[in-house]
Amino acid sequence: MVANRSEWATALPPGSVGAEIGVMEAQFSRVLIEQANPELLFLVDHWTSNLPGIKGTEAHLRQAVRFRTTLRITLRGWRR
Repeated sequence: MVANRSEWATALPPGSVGAEIGVMEAQFSRVLIEQANPELLFLVDHWTSNLPGIKGTEAHLRQAVRFRTTLRITLRGWRR
């Protein structure tokens, strides 16, 4: 048993292949990349908003930009 997700990530074998389902803004993706050091990590999210019309589209775009920025910062420091 582990106390939290970060502790769990350190128990994963380095160089493994995995997926994170429900990425949201990629905060835990960074933890997985830094602590588990996967060979390949698939990041999956449904990218929808509960808001109708243009407000939903704008919310979706803001979420996508935050995800892209977080992922770029994460991958910049990822060592092979």
